[in-house]
Amino acid sequence: CIARAADMAGICDEIISNFGIIAQAICDADDVKRGHFRITDRHGIERDFPLPSLSIALVDSRPERIQHIGQAAAIARDLKKKAKDRAGSAWVANYDYP
Repeated sequence: CIARAADMAGICDEIISNFGIIAQAICDADDVKRGHFRITDRHGIERDFPLPSLSIALVDSRPERIQHIGQAAAIARDLKKKAKDRAGSAWVANYDYP
């Protein structure tokens, strides 16, 4: 998505909210209450897996911030890792937002 920085916080919050609604609708109610899936693996061992979540990385791509596409990709990769380190769905940015 390409948008003004001032609009991105609201856009990301709405995307994450809508994702959460859809994810809960397709998950079993007991799994949602527990906060994770409980699945028996192929070895017969019960394992817990997190519910679906969404991680969003926002990269300021103005020419004075990014010199080449590889730099933008590396920033996005690092930001996505930071978002995934948070519990549940999250978004992170490489700039200050209003």
